[in-house]
Amino acid sequence: MIEAQELTKRYGDTTAVDSVTFTVAPGTVTGFLGPNGAGKSTTMRMILGLDRPTSGTVAVNGRPLRRHPAPLREVGAHLGVATHPGRSARSHLRAIAATHRIAAARVDEVLELTGLTAAAAKRVGGFSLGMTARLGLAAALLGDPRTLVLDEPVNGLDPEGVLWFRTLVRDLAADGRTVFLSSHLMSEMAQTADQVLVLGRGKLIAAGSVHEVIDAVSPTTVKVRSPQAGELAVVVADAGGTVNRVGPEAFDVQRLAAPRIGQLAANHGFVLHELIPQRPTLEEAYLSLTADAVEYRSDLHVSLEGAR
Repeated sequence: MIEAQELTKRYGDTTAVDSVTFTVAPGTVTGFLGPNGAGKSTTMRMILGLDRPTSGTVAVNGRPLRRHPAPLREVGAHLGVATHPGRSARSHLRAIAATHRIAAARVDEVLELTGLTAAAAKRVGGFSLGMTARLGLAAALLGDPRTLVLDEPVNGLDPEGVLWFRTLVRDLAADGRTVFLSSHLMSEMAQTADQVLVLGRGKLIAAGSVHEVIDAVSPTTVKVRSPQAGELAVVVADAGGTVNRVGPEAFDVQRLAAPRIGQLAANHGFVLHELIPQRPTLEEAYLSLTADAVEYRSDLHVSLEGAR
């Protein structure tokens, strides 16, 4: 479990993280979202004890990470891979394992788990981006930790690798582990995460399940088509739905679920040709939430015009 209370980090006059409070619970995959410069990496570094908070606290499994006698067995972190390019993957992992008296057999286990067994003797300097990402995950898993903190872990992975990673972290969470990961890939996060935290300009601007965060920004719309659309729209509105007519035989509904609309139609003998719930995507919700929190913004039209 990760628990942050009023976590704040300032660099001179700049506040990178501003009074952020959250809990990342075991048994879940929690996505950490936000534009560049939002404070995500700084928050992760404070969780790992690499940066000290200006104020507030952050604990992993009940205490600051630096107070755990064997940090690698508590938290597996992937904030990028730093290793000598001349070292092999196996040598890199064995050096890390030696700091915590982790058996060499565990090195072979994580190499196999991350699909690097065949490349174990190869120099890291020759690795592709995908292989480097897998090596970072292997290092994070080395101590068999109960908590994982992963910053952009799928960078460089091909579609098969992304699917493998998604399955891996879902399995780790199902085993009762805490998985905290950041990513700019909204479609992948929507399929991977149970909960999301959204940071903007150092402040926490949204938190909850993926569906809760989406619905808080834009509730699900149900598309309805019926030859008795006018009469059915009145019944739906009377039942509490917000109706928007979009054609002589069609209307959209918010604030009333599709099963309830279907039951109302059946109760009144109306024919339904379509009844389609349409939930906004996580990407759409994210862009709406962070519209005022983007630090670096470009005007594509102006950029293209200027290039001609």
